[in-house]
Amino acid sequence: MKKKFLGIAFATIIAGSGCITSTSGSDNNEENNVEPNNENNPPSADCQTGDVGGDFDGKIEGDITFCGTVNVLDDIYNTGGASKITIRPGTRFIMSVDQSVEFGWAGNEATVIAQGTAANPIVFEGTSPNAGHWEEITINNTVTSDSVFEHVIVRHAGSDRAAIVNNNERSLLFKDVTIEQSASAGIASKSFKSGSSNLNVKDSVGPVAILDHALAVTNFPLGGTYENVEDNRVAVEFDNITDSVTFQNPGIPYYNINGLYNSADVDVTFEAGVEMEFRVDQQVEFGWAGNEMTLNVNGTEDAPVVFRGSTQEAGHWYGVRINGTVTTDSTISNMEIWHAGSGDRYPARIQSEITVNSLTFAENALPALSLGEQGLRDGSSNINVNTDTGIAAEIHSAAAHTLPADGSWGTGDAMVELVDGRLSNNGTLPNLNVPYRVADSLYNNADIEYEIETGTKLVFSSDTYFELGWAGNAITFSADGIELVGQAGNAGDWQGLRWNNTVSSASFLRNSTISDAGDPALRIQKTEGADITGNTIENSSGFCISKANDDTTDYAAGNTLDCASGGVE
Repeated sequence: MKKKFLGIAFATIIAGSGCITSTSGSDNNEENNVEPNNENNPPSADCQTGDVGGDFDGKIEGDITFCGTVNVLDDIYNTGGASKITIRPGTRFIMSVDQSVEFGWAGNEATVIAQGTAANPIVFEGTSPNAGHWEEITINNTVTSDSVFEHVIVRHAGSDRAAIVNNNERSLLFKDVTIEQSASAGIASKSFKSGSSNLNVKDSVGPVAILDHALAVTNFPLGGTYENVEDNRVAVEFDNITDSVTFQNPGIPYYNINGLYNSADVDVTFEAGVEMEFRVDQQVEFGWAGNEMTLNVNGTEDAPVVFRGSTQEAGHWYGVRINGTVTTDSTISNMEIWHAGSGDRYPARIQSEITVNSLTFAENALPALSLGEQGLRDGSSNINVNTDTGIAAEIHSAAAHTLPADGSWGTGDAMVELVDGRLSNNGTLPNLNVPYRVADSLYNNADIEYEIETGTKLVFSSDTYFELGWAGNAITFSADGIELVGQAGNAGDWQGLRWNNTVSSASFLRNSTISDAGDPALRIQKTEGADITGNTIENSSGFCISKANDDTTDYAAGNTLDCASGGVE
């Protein structure tokens, strides 16, 4: 903002007006005498002796009260120490081309009471009714927190970044502020005070607002209207969340420019209906660098929380990363993630045992979800991946039993991939109605009880195996009506199922299919035999079953065996 450093103009009391008006000359009196736009803002009636109106050279020294019509001759700024700047209802500032207003200039403290009324708003407008005719109102950090901007209209500004630029982190009150015909954003702000409400922006380029700090999020002034704004969004320009925040629903999308992460221990909430669009290659990382976060995504069925790309194509932005320092009482409810997964990132990566209820992925690069070994919290439900091909999700095998079976994990050729192979906890592997692809051999590395739900299909990648009772660990295993097959459908695709001596006698495999394995498809090393009945074992490159020498069970009688080298070895 330019500064002309004019001296204080001599002032004269105009008889009968009650206002002081500057006697200094102006190079643009013709502009300043343009009849202002009086629509919706009739002149105020209560100017008092000592109030300043008429021509004003812009320099504020000490306390001042504005009233009536103020013809601004040069940039307005306060200097010379603390000032109390009062603007009476109905006051109208007429701004010439490229002029600006700066409260709290050069570190000088200011208290600004700009408190109009619905009938008599305070107006800042240009001498020409064109967007961007003048620059902006800047509010710096030395403006005191008891300052008020209420029933203020700003017209024809925004030739730079925004019509109002609030650099103040002390949380000022903005109430019933209206911005019209801005050539850029309505307001750029670092904070809003609790009680701020009714921001209105119309006939402007936009965005509606730019949020420069997390402090501007929680108390964003809701309740206003946004009409004929080209970029009808709220831009989120900060990336570092240093204070607990609640993203409210302004009724229009947020536009995230630089991603989000927390560098402090914070609580972050997204209210129902929040929509956030992300610029290309941006990422949200909660629990960044070991910082704790409690996350609450409070969508509803009718008003989900939606994260999506600013361009509607898969892989436009990176996605959401929920690290292990996100607290386990965190919840995600009714959330949608769209267009994520660029740069080989997962649209959602969850490394904390949180509760997820209704999380939907659409038009993302795959896999849409990566889930760490901690799994999901009990009570999680309804995860939906909208795909009919490819790997819908990549799940640590130790977490697989925490997956909710409701929802949809894809259709057609879609699969859920199991990685790492460890089975560490008691649980049931649910039937997701799509196959699991076993990327790494499965084995229990602890004493556990493990069930595979009826109808579940496991597709084993090349040279993998499924070992029960690995390394002397005990397991009680139960499965009835499952499929264990090779990925390519060829004999010897995978190494088969191993049933070791530490598998409990209560374990069973019934009415299931083992196909495409090596020699043998099923190795039973339990000397007293196993409850293996009603199964079909086929297309093995060797024997269907190999059993211990002391095992007298007649597996051929209780199962259908069709393998290259014969039934039982």
